[in-house]
Amino acid sequence: MIYLRLQDETVLEFDLDSGIFHSDNPAKLPVGLRDNLVFDDDSRKAFMKNYDSVMTFFTTRSLNIKRENAKKILNALHISQSSDYDTVLKTMIMCKALSVTDDYWITQNQNEKWEDVNLRENPLHTTIAQIALSGVTLTVTGKIHTPELTGQGAYAKAWYRENGKLYLYKAGTAGNCEAQVEASVSKILDATNAPHVEYLMDKKEGLKVTKCLNMCSDEVSIVPAEAVQRWCNRTGRNFDDFVTKLDPENYYKMMVVDYLIANSDRHGQNWGFYMNNKTGELLGLHPLYDHNNAFDEQEMKLPGGGDSLIMEDKTKEEAAKYAMKRCNFKITADLTRNAFCCMKHYNYFKEKAESLGLNLTPSKKSTKDRLMKSIKSIIR
Repeated sequence: MIYLRLQDETVLEFDLDSGIFHSDNPAKLPVGLRDNLVFDDDSRKAFMKNYDSVMTFFTTRSLNIKRENAKKILNALHISQSSDYDTVLKTMIMCKALSVTDDYWITQNQNEKWEDVNLRENPLHTTIAQIALSGVTLTVTGKIHTPELTGQGAYAKAWYRENGKLYLYKAGTAGNCEAQVEASVSKILDATNAPHVEYLMDKKEGLKVTKCLNMCSDEVSIVPAEAVQRWCNRTGRNFDDFVTKLDPENYYKMMVVDYLIANSDRHGQNWGFYMNNKTGELLGLHPLYDHNNAFDEQEMKLPGGGDSLIMEDKTKEEAAKYAMKRCNFKITADLTRNAFCCMKHYNYFKEKAESLGLNLTPSKKSTKDRLMKSIKSIIR
């Protein structure tokens, strides 16, 4: 029997050999499994649906083989590079399906506690982290307590604990400046009212990397938009209606940001929602992250900034202008050339901002407004 838990609460118990699937808390299941399992039905059809749903959930949770250094991680742990269900299940059992993006995990021991495995509180396997970030060949021994077997994305990255906090270090590709771009976009967004993750330039394992704090906690996890969209499709909900009712302000701000920074990578796993870890309830959108593919050379050349990945049948420009009428996106501090990697990025951002009626030097505008009010009061 395998127990799928949200912290210390068992939300699903299942046995893939006998076909047992039971949940007392279906509303607290991972979104990828909600309304996707059949209970109180011992038919072969129900078993196959449940089996496929659970294994699909584990497969999407597993380390992406296309991620930089993924094969070296698997080789070091003597795990097959196959994506068949048996391999995926063995891998998930090995790492207890633990992730730093949510508090779901699996165990075969009913007495095991969340406090014993929580990645935010317990030591991480630093050797696996070294392999994940730098691709070095090392021998792995000891307890496999790591988030690297559930890490998504394509770039070399790894989690490290520093001063009691978890940080994600992410490297760019050789000869490119993705890390610098990501740190630059972080500075740019600091000058706006769009919630976002702060990325700082750093060095780790001899590499130039960006560094950011883990955005999850005991209270909240994150759920990718892709998983929520599929859940909406399963349950007859309109995804766009669901998002615009839940958090229209930040949904529309995201469209504005993507236009301004020529973001080519806002797919369904690069944005999403916060989830309440106690209730399973989906909250508003989590802060924006993952901008190392911003100011994409091809996107910057396309009319309208290229196609929007958020609004179908609209360019980024059309989506941004639509969004500006529905949110209160602002540039709140002066944006100078220093925040950008190069003059080309600065000029592009400035041009797009002006097309939306945004001012890159709001302090000067404020000074002018105060002066005009003073002159008007004197005239009166």
